[in-house]
Amino acid sequence: MGAQWTDLVDPSREDLLEAVGDGLDPESIELLTRPAGDGRDVRPLLEGHGGYVLAVLAHPVAHPGEGRVEYLELDVVATPTKVVTVRKTGPRGSVTPVDGITARIDAGAHCGGVFHGAVDDAADAFLDLVDGVYESIDDLEGDIEHLSGAHVRRRIAVLRNELLLARRAASGTRGIARRIVDGRVDIGKSELFPAEVEARFVDTYETLVRVTEELDVARDLLGGVRDYYQAKIAE
Repeated sequence: MGAQWTDLVDPSREDLLEAVGDGLDPESIELLTRPAGDGRDVRPLLEGHGGYVLAVLAHPVAHPGEGRVEYLELDVVATPTKVVTVRKTGPRGSVTPVDGITARIDAGAHCGGVFHGAVDDAADAFLDLVDGVYESIDDLEGDIEHLSGAHVRRRIAVLRNELLLARRAASGTRGIARRIVDGRVDIGKSELFPAEVEARFVDTYETLVRVTEELDVARDLLGGVRDYYQAKIAE
């Protein structure tokens, strides 16, 4: 039997309890109904609460013209029979896309599979972010001869800060996948994450390992650009 899915955007306490039921802990209710922050402070996490699993996911969205990345928050509450997603509107009015979840629902996936769809979507978004970071570093390296010193320093500082934020968010998401792969999160004796779902999380975990490794490479590349710029000044 497929999962029962409810998608909420900026829900009130009453909306949330109607969708999930009365089994939510007060701390979970507070987290799920808390307004989105500034688009930079989403902290991925995964918690087991006996009757349900709660996850907070960060979905990166790049704004190339500004060199900044916005992190949209998607919260997921999963039980053996239902999945409730909570999307929080970011400062620019955007919400996290749920294409992967919709595809799983259409395919009749059970709750663990739908939950995996949400995490896997976040992992794919981080892969896209890595591609954008590489492109930004390449652009900076190509433009460095024509930019003022202040402009170069600003772009290096912005990219370095974005890399730190991206790695922190990607590492937190990787930790979510790792806990499920290790079987450290489940709901009592129920099989929210059966073997086939855990196998999918292995692939997602490996994707996120690749993301963090690529971000480390990007950090080294940015360091190379900075060293070149400093050598150019010294000359």
